[in-house]
Amino acid sequence: MGQIRDARAALDDLRQEHSERLRRQAEEQERIKQFQMAQKLHIMRQKKQEYLQYQRQLAMQRMQEQEREMQMRIEQQQKQQIGVPPYGGYQQGPQGMQGIDSDIHNNLLYNFCRC
Repeated sequence: MGQIRDARAALDDLRQEHSERLRRQAEEQERIKQFQMAQKLHIMRQKKQEYLQYQRQLAMQRMQEQEREMQMRIEQQQKQQIGVPPYGGYQQGPQGMQGIDSDIHNNLLYNFCRC
């Protein structure tokens, strides 16, 4: 009877050791899994920061390009406006004015002398 009891105790000890070994293996696997997930999360965060930085650079480049285009348009408009006379661009040469002035002058003299 004692041998049976000893055999049973030894068998229980073996079962307990096996269960403990399985539990430690499961815990180790969980730690490995958590570590791998943390590494992956860290890499993903780094990639996100790199992508956001890239997007910022693209946005800055677009803004700078738009500013250059706007400046070019302003310069182009200023160049065009330099060649356009004021008051809608109607320009009369000095000879045309002389003809009008002399007509008015003659008309005034005629009317004044009639008095």
